Amino acid sequence: MTAQHSGTSSATPRRASKQPSAFIDNLPIDQRQFFEDIAHALGKQYALSKEGIAFKGSGTSPPPAFCAPFRVKSIVQERNPDRWSRVIEFINYKGVPVECILPNGKLDGKTRDAIAMLSTSGLRIFEEVAFKVIPRIIRN
Repeated sequence: MTAQHSGTSSATPRRASKQPSAFIDNLPIDQRQFFEDIAHALGKQYALSKEGIAFKGSGTSPPPAFCAPFRVKSIVQERNPDRWSRVIEFINYKGVPVECILPNGKLDGKTRDAIAMLSTSGLRIFEEVAFKVIPRIIRN
């Protein structure tokens, strides 16, 4: 379910010192904040490149990405005041930014349903490990 939203952004607009910024500085200006927000929010065990999110490697070359870059843009309250959703933003196959509203309930139990919603909206999945890691990144 791709949609417009209103809510408070949970992303912090500042450059993360833990991620290399060389590739971000070479991106089109309209994509830089998106990648900066992802770099800031990712845990230390992850690496970010233009191609996507990967586990940090020990070598000098970037490790292969398990999925395309994405971020939790905001957390919004649904009409039912006891229910919340996360607005996930990513760049789809055509290079267009897309927002997908993911109900928090999809992150509990069968997380493959959450991945299916994101994938159907255009999030690119490269490796099987993404099915376990993406929900973990979204929850944090």
